[in-house]
Amino acid sequence: MFRICLRLSALVMAGAAAFSLGPAPAVKADAMSYLQSLNNHGMSVYDTSDALRNGYWVCNELNYNTGDVVAERLYYRYASMTVAEAATILMVAVWELCPWHYDPQDLVPVAPPSPLLARAE
Repeated sequence: MFRICLRLSALVMAGAAAFSLGPAPAVKADAMSYLQSLNNHGMSVYDTSDALRNGYWVCNELNYNTGDVVAERLYYRYASMTVAEAATILMVAVWELCPWHYDPQDLVPVAPPSPLLARAE
């Protein structure tokens, strides 16, 4: 469990670092670009409304939590979701749906995972 959370944190930080290498995104909130970007990152979208709901959920959660917490919660919401998929959804949602949450200066060391979010085995 702890190893999965460490991998999740590492993926989120690596993705954030990769995004920070490019120019800052223009402020936009484009649902089609979000869906297209998920596809470009290897995620097949079968239900666009569910995918958009997840993306907007991420944006809303980022109003109250850090990215590592949001990615962890997203991972635990879906039994079939991988750590990499949760990190990808978070990063693509920030980039395409809520770029005002993108701030490379905001990268901080990741806190240990919350035991309250442990997935029941």
